[in-house]
Amino acid sequence: MVDRLLLILLNKYVPKDPLEIEHLLRRAKANRVEYFTLLKLSNLAKGNNSMSKIVKERFEQLGMKKAEYALHANKLLSSLVRQGIDFMVIKEANYPHVSVDLDLLFKTYHEFDRSLPHLKRSKIHVDPHVPGIREFKGAYAKIPVDDLWSRSVFRELYGVKVRVPCPEDQVLIHLTHCIKHREIQLGDLIAILNVRFDEKKLRPLINRYRLPAMYSFVYYLLRYLGIRKFNFNLMTPYGLLLRLQAKRAANSCFPLKIPFICVATTACHLPSL
Repeated sequence: MVDRLLLILLNKYVPKDPLEIEHLLRRAKANRVEYFTLLKLSNLAKGNNSMSKIVKERFEQLGMKKAEYALHANKLLSSLVRQGIDFMVIKEANYPHVSVDLDLLFKTYHEFDRSLPHLKRSKIHVDPHVPGIREFKGAYAKIPVDDLWSRSVFRELYGVKVRVPCPEDQVLIHLTHCIKHREIQLGDLIAILNVRFDEKKLRPLINRYRLPAMYSFVYYLLRYLGIRKFNFNLMTPYGLLLRLQAKRAANSCFPLKIPFICVATTACHLPSL
């Protein structure tokens, strides 16, 4: 059975039992989709008093948190941009959510050093990534900083125009994030589904950065969940194993453990065929 939490986000399930709603909201929080789930439920709560009471209270609380976070994020990003600091906002999911921290990748250590006074004054938690000290990595997969910068684009976040990874790199970053934590949270999957990328550009990058196994697992998982996102698959020597494991995972609840082969092949850099 497909995870009911995912079905809510896909507008395919309406919970009615208050106990089930509470349980689903606890799981939504653990999967980084609490606000998105509440947004969906708020649209379904009309006429259901038991659901409406639970959802309205939580939704208002998170809404205030979201507004407060956006205000402080705007102040921080604005100050960094005004100082001409070269940075990139990474892992900023493109779906309704309340962030717990802001991931910033700095072009050089010097840029990070310049940003420290601003980071220390900020009222939100910042997770800094610095070349040579702590870059954005997932297991042994690594996208070089120069590569990210060469393909980067500018986008408005929290009312400020900032540098972000290109859509194809956004997909890769979410995949490496799954490898790093050895699991796929529902937030990871929803984030990938909300990225508009060019498949012709994405395909060679998956091989270049050692991610064919992780990509194939997500490809099969989405197919078994009845979701069409990727139109191409990579032929790999471990494809059948990934397909079987994805089929099993599709009937489980998120977060999903990723197959060990996704980590092992990334570390060993086994070639795709």
